[in-house]
Amino acid sequence: MKGPVKFCLVVALVAFPMTVRAFGADGHMIVGYVADKYLCAATRRAIKPLMGGYSLGDIGTWADQIRSDPDWYHASSWHYLNVGDRQSIANRRRPPQGDVLTALDKFQRQLQDKTLDTQTRAQALRFVVHFVADVHQPLHVGRSKDQGGNRIDVRVGGYSTNLHVLWDSYLILQAGLEPLAYAHQITPLANGKVEAWQASTPLGWAVESQNLRPKIYAYGQLAGNGYLELSSSYVSASKNIVELRMVKAGIRLAGLLNAIDCGGPLK
Repeated sequence: MKGPVKFCLVVALVAFPMTVRAFGADGHMIVGYVADKYLCAATRRAIKPLMGGYSLGDIGTWADQIRSDPDWYHASSWHYLNVGDRQSIANRRRPPQGDVLTALDKFQRQLQDKTLDTQTRAQALRFVVHFVADVHQPLHVGRSKDQGGNRIDVRVGGYSTNLHVLWDSYLILQAGLEPLAYAHQITPLANGKVEAWQASTPLGWAVESQNLRPKIYAYGQLAGNGYLELSSSYVSASKNIVELRMVKAGIRLAGLLNAIDCGGPLK
């Protein structure tokens, strides 16, 4: 099946509702819930027809859910970008298949274009919500040699995983909170900072993620079992970084959406 029928079935059968969340979904949901608190009234009205009765937290996971669909295999590179430690993100050569910044720009433009049909703009909204969060996950702006931490095996508290999954999921799930409750808990981190955070650009968000590498890779020595044994201090410091990145992503997502229908970010 192609076209509108295919899209509707994907949304209905794969994305919503999710009684069991896929690994990594919580962070995207939290970002959406944070953003929802900062939407202006005009934005809420404008995106309502695109939401299908769901929240920004709900739709934030859709772009990951479709990755197993062969029709979307071409979009796998849209979720990240590879860049060297000292390499300029702005000046590097963009891959022909696209990356998270080119994809975010593409779908932001589609969302802004109100001459497009509702289906196209609804899909664009789902991608925008997802990719704003991805840019803020430091290992989605990663080193190609270790595939954004996927090739680095780690252990923490007897749990074996890799560095990417640790930052994608473990540090969030460790809190033991439902995404909505977690969003409520960490949103106060934005107090007094909303306007400054929303003044930045997606390129700036990616540079922030790149600049966090010294902290991400400050994990210690390789243990004899082939895994990096992570200390409790590393986990605690990393969890604080992840929480701040999720709040920033939510605030900036709201600013991006408000700029379309409110004439600018919500102060």
